[in-house]
Amino acid sequence: MARAQAWREAMPISYAQEVSLTCPRCRTAFTARVWLVVDAGERPDLLERAREGRLHTVTCPHCGHEREVDAPVLVFRPHPLPFSFWERGRGCCRGRRGWG
Repeated sequence: MARAQAWREAMPISYAQEVSLTCPRCRTAFTARVWLVVDAGERPDLLERAREGRLHTVTCPHCGHEREVDAPVLVFRPHPLPFSFWERGRGCCRGRRGWG
């Protein structure tokens, strides 16, 4: 058990990708971090953003325009029971959500 805990502390589960975007309002190109895997115990701040429906909301650094990035997400909650929430990207599966 101690080895598993040490591995977990050494290697984060939450994972994000940097994506290149162009603001539809001012046409400024920028990069944004899009979270694809969120470990709720590791990143409770991201879990809260997911609950609010703002996990994939990005803001243009030039004009402040906000937009939603179409991306899937897996939220992993290891305690008290292993539990996960996933949302497919809206473009591929019409925004269906699932709990499992």
